[in-house]
Amino acid sequence: MKLGNTDISGAQAVFLALGSLAIFFSQVPSASQQLFLFINQAGRLVPDTPLALVTDWGNGIAAACIWLTILCFRPSIFWKSLTAIAVAALLINALKQGFDVMRPAAVLEHIRIVGAMRLNHSFPSAHTGTVFVIAGMAWTLCRRTDIKTLILLLALMVGLSRITNGAHWPLDVVMGAWLGWGSARLAAHWVPECQLSSKHILLIMSIFYGIVLVSALQARVPFPNLPLVGIQLNLLLLLPLAGLARLYRQMRAQQSASESKVSLAG
Repeated sequence: MKLGNTDISGAQAVFLALGSLAIFFSQVPSASQQLFLFINQAGRLVPDTPLALVTDWGNGIAAACIWLTILCFRPSIFWKSLTAIAVAALLINALKQGFDVMRPAAVLEHIRIVGAMRLNHSFPSAHTGTVFVIAGMAWTLCRRTDIKTLILLLALMVGLSRITNGAHWPLDVVMGAWLGWGSARLAAHWVPECQLSSKHILLIMSIFYGIVLVSALQARVPFPNLPLVGIQLNLLLLLPLAGLARLYRQMRAQQSASESKVSLAG
């Protein structure tokens, strides 16, 4: 049930740290507000485009492209990651609808906002939760500490960008990260590995990729005033093709091997 390369102590430390921060900010709302003001104003030192590029990694379509690419190279975590994403999405959406917390733009004046202004459904951050699910699963696959650290830093950057862009309070970001990371860790330990053949995996991944492409065509352009964000998304849409090509070659190799065995047996 467990993946062999999981650094349990490191993953637990991240989980506990995020949970502790969530409890602290929920008990001391003024600390969350003051930290928001500090990070949001400090973010004025960074141009809009880099902040938008980072925050868009947590966009559903961009995150799906990254997820599909990882799965094409490690299809054994298909059920684990799908379960983690589903659990995190259900929890985050339930909390958003249940609490309906006002966003910073509805409470504070003169804050920096990058992108569309939203006023409600602030708690927790879906962008952060999404990217932390993927980070939690990617953490599971890595042995090297430096790569694990890089994965975590990239996920944290997305969370911070939600504050610098004026979209979320620190409590929203921390809670989203905690739910995403926790969902990934639970799935990594309790959901069995995928045993499907390369042919079936290729078919499933192709279907998912088709859904992502259709969603991308129907979705509104993120940050329309910042064209580099759209270019980044288009490049991410091409990323899963490398993984699908690898799955196809793997499937063909397995078919050739099977045919060779049949010929030898004959």
